[in-house]
Amino acid sequence: VINGVATGAMNLGDGGSDTLIAAIAHGIPMRLIAPLVSVNPYSLLVSESIMSFADLKGKTVMLGTKQDVSAIVFTRLAAQAGLAIGDFSIVIGGNSSTRYAALASGNAQGAILAQPFDFIAESKGMHVLGSAKNAMKDWIFSSVATNAAWANANRATVVAFLRTLRRAMQFGYLHKAETVTALVNAAHVEPSIAAASYDLDFTKWRAYDPS
Repeated sequence: VINGVATGAMNLGDGGSDTLIAAIAHGIPMRLIAPLVSVNPYSLLVSESIMSFADLKGKTVMLGTKQDVSAIVFTRLAAQAGLAIGDFSIVIGGNSSTRYAALASGNAQGAILAQPFDFIAESKGMHVLGSAKNAMKDWIFSSVATNAAWANANRATVVAFLRTLRRAMQFGYLHKAETVTALVNAAHVEPSIAAASYDLDFTKWRAYDPS
């Protein structure tokens, strides 16, 4: 996402706020223009046989990178059990779908996942060993970034996009059935999984802030 936005190959991109901020701090020509997910949605899912961090120690765990928010969440969860990230075999998978596939295939015994992949994993017999909500607070998880030069030349388009994003968030809070259907169609998950994701994101966490 950063490469695409920075080079102008894409005009807008959704990425982890920590990664986007780090890129901007290093001089990458982007601007962060809006929060997207306003809570940290990650959970640590583990194989059915893993019942504790002691069981997971020395096993393979898949994270986004060794420095991003998935690693921060995992490091904090491990620290609560008296362990460090070096106590595990860390492998890298750039998104939750990749990490879920590794966990489901047995190539990893633990993985940091977001919705709806955490619910899918649980439906297949895997379980949650820890959640970001128990390890960190007040984290703007993901944001929208834009290419700075393109944004300067296309301000009206940027404003229209942000207004549309705001209306989409408002629509989600007001129209559960249609929003669940949209997730089913986009992520190709079971309606029950999409509904559980909706209930968590829109009802319990209120993860999207239309203001």
